[in-house]
Amino acid sequence: MIAAAEGLQTFDRPVLVAWAADDRVMPPEHGHRLADLLRQGRLVEIPDSFTLIPEDQPGRLAEAIGEFVRIARVGPGPATRVAELIRHPEEVRDVHAGGEGANVPGPPRR
Repeated sequence: MIAAAEGLQTFDRPVLVAWAADDRVMPPEHGHRLADLLRQGRLVEIPDSFTLIPEDQPGRLAEAIGEFVRIARVGPGPATRVAELIRHPEEVRDVHAGGEGANVPGPPRR
């Protein structure tokens, strides 16, 4: 566990740490510590949420991810597509299915 935490300090890419502001199981202080371990860590606390942020505040989480993608300037390709999907969530189904117009591959076929 300690080795994994120390390894985070060597990761040199932008990282968004989205943390639930009101979580009692995983307190906000832990999110601060995690973001501080990462060279390019950015902490965003999502208000009115608990451990399962995507369930509690999916819209606010999507906004935080979209803003992070724009700020991090991760370049064209799938990350740009993610930003577009945040603005146009009705297209998410097409991406998951690898549908027409999707910039990312669909799930592996079985």
